[in-house]
Amino acid sequence: MEAGTLEGLVDRLIKDTHDRAKDNEFRRVFLASYRVFTTSEDLFKILKRRFEEMGDLQTSIHSAPIRYS
Repeated sequence: MEAGTLEGLVDRLIKDTHDRAKDNEFRRVFLASYRVFTTSEDLFKILKRRFEEMGDLQTSIHSAPIRYS
């Protein structure tokens, strides 16, 4: 597993790279071992916040006026 902060590891968990096999392997290892360095509650809080932020971003993109040049 890669070393890093919990935030960085979650970032790596939810973002795809160009290497699908490596992404899947990271996710498998992370989900099998995260309880060694955090709790399920803390992981869920971070994931929830990240997806809420993504929803906020989507809302602001779709509510912005469309400008045509």
